[in-house]
Amino acid sequence: MTLQTSKNEIKGSDLTRAMLKKYEGGGVHCVISDESDEAALNWCTYVNSPAGVTLIIKEDENGIFVCKDGNKWEFAVPVDLIPLSQKKANL
Repeated sequence: MTLQTSKNEIKGSDLTRAMLKKYEGGGVHCVISDESDEAALNWCTYVNSPAGVTLIIKEDENGIFVCKDGNKWEFAVPVDLIPLSQKKANL
């Protein structure tokens, strides 16, 4: 499930995908999960710390997010201490 609040606003894992395309090779700081975007955000809120944030560097051919350390995740929500908006990501 993708986090959406309006028809035109990109959020959650879809925003990460858009940012990876726009900022090729730059990486995106995200909270991650194999369950859902909401689970990634809930974990971040639960630990109340940026320690659960990882750097996503690419999306593989199967749509799986790949971290700098090589770990793979199904969901990756971009964050800047709070979830990023499309406007803040300049998309």
